[in-house]
Amino acid sequence: MSIRFGEVLKGSGLDLDAQAMILPLRGSNVIKVFDAAPDLTLFDDRGILTIKELDAAAALSDKLLMYQLAVVLSMGDVGAASLMQLKMGIEMGLQLAGKPRFFQITGTTLGGEAGTTLRVAKDRKSKAAVSLRVVVLRPRPLKLSIRPVQVRNDKGNLVFHCERNYDAKALLSRINAVWTPKANLVFSPASLDPAPLDDQDAIAKAIGSTTSKVTVPPIIEFDDFSEMFQKLRDKEKPKGDFTIFLVHRLTHGGTDTFGTTNQKGGFALVSDSGRDDDQHSMPHEIGHFFGTLGKGSLYGDNNTSDDLLMAQGTDGTKVPFEDVIHFFNKNF
Repeated sequence: MSIRFGEVLKGSGLDLDAQAMILPLRGSNVIKVFDAAPDLTLFDDRGILTIKELDAAAALSDKLLMYQLAVVLSMGDVGAASLMQLKMGIEMGLQLAGKPRFFQITGTTLGGEAGTTLRVAKDRKSKAAVSLRVVVLRPRPLKLSIRPVQVRNDKGNLVFHCERNYDAKALLSRINAVWTPKANLVFSPASLDPAPLDDQDAIAKAIGSTTSKVTVPPIIEFDDFSEMFQKLRDKEKPKGDFTIFLVHRLTHGGTDTFGTTNQKGGFALVSDSGRDDDQHSMPHEIGHFFGTLGKGSLYGDNNTSDDLLMAQGTDGTKVPFEDVIHFFNKNF
């Protein structure tokens, strides 16, 4: 069988299609090497990495801890605890299938866009059995505003338009969990304040009403309300590099959608459903904006693979290696 690399943590910076990996400066990733004989090891051609072989227990300790914590938290529910233990057993079995060797790779020094070549070989002079391009990235710090939208109810009181999933700090953590391992984008909060949508004349115009005593509908049509959100974005203090407004439901051109980005305006709207635990609409909309800034044209939806973050209607989170170093983070 051929020697090959494999992921331990999905979406942690290793792109097997590109045979390449990004690493945060002074950060690490644990990878697998399948079918490598004991006399083979890993070498870094430029000396910008630290390489350490781990036994399976050390390599999988983070995953084991995660499952063990979940088991403890579900101890009051025997069925849930048993199910979590079963999932842990399956996961560990899959991780160990094929008897891989585990290596911790740490980015100790920047090496430019070319990075370095990580080679599996007997020694530095031997031909590599397989190799991997590795680029080390400094963090790209960005400010993100996450603002739940408020509207007037029929009594004139401000209430949330979104009905659930509007804990901005928790949502920020979920966004970083997607973008930091893949591209070393590190988002910190700008404004997390509610965004009051209460310009009655503008609302009446948006919904085609002849009276100014109106309420915002539960489903917001992006094109009709975009100008109002632009004004909220323009007045925002402190202003983030990008703003996500949280709404209940959303259409764009009359079609239901979980999220839509105004690239020139620097903001997006994301619906309640787009913020469900299994959805990545917020990171997806961020991809449209920051990829566009780097590329010079719209970083669009990419439906060539369900694994991709920019695929529509999937649970993918992958950002291709070339997109990372060309569009999202050039801090190499």
